[in-house]
Amino acid sequence: ASLRLMGLTEALSAEWHPRTPHSSRSLCLLVATPKGEQHILGATVLASLLRRQGHSVRLMLNADAHEVERYLTQSGCQAILMSLGSLKCLDVVKEIVLAVCRASHPHPRV
Repeated sequence: ASLRLMGLTEALSAEWHPRTPHSSRSLCLLVATPKGEQHILGATVLASLLRRQGHSVRLMLNADAHEVERYLTQSGCQAILMSLGSLKCLDVVKEIVLAVCRASHPHPRV
């Protein structure tokens, strides 16, 4: 049901809100949920909202530290926003934060 709601949110968002052109104040952001986290609706809605505000957003669901590190090495971003529905995946978030520190200098804000 959440996956269906997420799809509807994306479809309605794209239909009602045309993408805002990027400006000098636009940010490059990564919105991610850690591997094992089932809370994906909030991250999807946040990514959609940020895109409508003109930011470049990569949405990474069920991400692990290696995937985030690879993305930062290849693309980079100014900030990483993690969405967590419970504390059960906190260890994965810790691994991701350590990967961010390894992957880039200066480090994006987490």
